[in-house]
Amino acid sequence: MRGNMEGTSTSFAQTKIGHCHWNELAARDQKEALAFYTGLFGWEKGDAMPMGPIGDYQFITQQGTVIGAMMNRMEGGPPPAWTFYFGVEDIDVASEAVSGNGGAIHHGPVEVPGGMYIIVASDPQGAMFGLVGSRKAAR
Repeated sequence: MRGNMEGTSTSFAQTKIGHCHWNELAARDQKEALAFYTGLFGWEKGDAMPMGPIGDYQFITQQGTVIGAMMNRMEGGPPPAWTFYFGVEDIDVASEAVSGNGGAIHHGPVEVPGGMYIIVASDPQGAMFGLVGSRKAAR
């Protein structure tokens, strides 16, 4: 991603708070989506993690960096869509901020590989997004 300027964008920076850390696609047909995006952007198929009846959680890489994953959407679930996860310092503080400002938390906080925690939420208008961060307070 790059705006109307020269230079490399820092909008995707997995180590910076407030930047996009992960891109996740729930697709109608994961294999078809993978072929489309690898052809369009030059992404590469990475490792995969089995997820039972919905198939694999297929990691995607760009220039050797894992940037996200694709999976088949759950039957009867939301329509196919991308969810972007933004980095936060403390997932519990961020969760309270979402709820306290009219947003809704649909999933989480749950631990993901690497010792981080995620939530999937929506803003007051219904736009979906994800947050990822550590858990600072003892639970």
